[in-house]
Amino acid sequence: MRRWTRQRVVEELQARSRAGARLTYSHLDGSLRAAVRAYIGNWSAARVAAGLPTTSPPRTPRRWSPAQVVRELQARLAQGLSLKAVDNKRLWKAARRYFGGWYQALEAAGLKRERPRRWTKQMVLDEIAAGQRQGLFEETTRPCCRGLGSAARKQFGSWWQALIAAGVIAPGARRKNHGSKWTRQRVLAAIQDRYVRGLPLTADSDRSLSIAAAKYFGNWYAARVAAGIPVGKPPRPRRRWSAEKVLAAIQDLEQRGLPLKGIQGRDDSLANAATRYFGGWNLALIAAGKDVVPRKTQSWSKAKVLELIRDRHRKGRSLNCRHPANRLLFRAAYRYFGGWPNALQAAGLDSDVNSLRYQARKQGTGDGPNEIILRSTHDL
Repeated sequence: MRRWTRQRVVEELQARSRAGARLTYSHLDGSLRAAVRAYIGNWSAARVAAGLPTTSPPRTPRRWSPAQVVRELQARLAQGLSLKAVDNKRLWKAARRYFGGWYQALEAAGLKRERPRRWTKQMVLDEIAAGQRQGLFEETTRPCCRGLGSAARKQFGSWWQALIAAGVIAPGARRKNHGSKWTRQRVLAAIQDRYVRGLPLTADSDRSLSIAAAKYFGNWYAARVAAGIPVGKPPRPRRRWSAEKVLAAIQDLEQRGLPLKGIQGRDDSLANAATRYFGGWNLALIAAGKDVVPRKTQSWSKAKVLELIRDRHRKGRSLNCRHPANRLLFRAAYRYFGGWPNALQAAGLDSDVNSLRYQARKQGTGDGPNEIILRSTHDL
């Protein structure tokens, strides 16, 4: 990997300029782009440091020929640039025009590149047979290499049918996950066998085994303990709630001097259990004999809306409908007067007081709307 410095970046740009290469930021390879950003800052500053024109000359359409396509490919190889078709769209179009495709152009330039693998039925069967000889299907029937699964589905309809066609699975055989009959002894034997062979021993390493372990032993940890496999810290036991346990937990919180409000963020399990058995946390507190202060609700009317608007105006507080302190008042004004300006006019006020800039001019502070809001948060 090339180690860049500021001087090397400048020399590389100057060398490319002398060679006649196109010097635009999009035509640089990723390594040089990163070096330009790290050591110089930006592309314009890099052109200035290398003594190159800061503005590119007008672009002239390039006329390709088979020889030019070959030379361009060889030049990109010599410079260590990308030879992927997606990184050279104009060159790819010329290669497709004169050679019929990108890989044909690479071969014409003497550059051997492996083509994408095109699967056939026989190739799928040969790959499966090779995997069977290596013992890859003893523990699982999943595809053994990249692209094999999709090729099997395309050629045979499914991966399972491809295994049957290759002779790995007998015709009419049931899938392993659905046909295996687990018992306590088989679960213990399977866990011990995975431990001896050094296979992963996590709950998600073998879904069928994990489900059977939970069925016969309660959870994966207990199954490993029963199998005599070294284990780490035991998992935290899950609390099982009932109505009596919820009430007892509330009494315990009060005895320890902990607040009974805001339980949702401190003990979600208890809050969910209270909702399940009593319909909500407040109802659970009432069932436990605790005093619950009902939430105060504001009763609105036309007179109430006009009174609050005049009171805020008299105290010099914000009358902008977007102010956080006027959120509920704005809703009531919209309900009874059809809008905030109508409510202001009904209160005998000019609708200009709705503007925060009006308030800034009136107060003579020069502050903008945001400063007005921040300064008047004490209204909340």
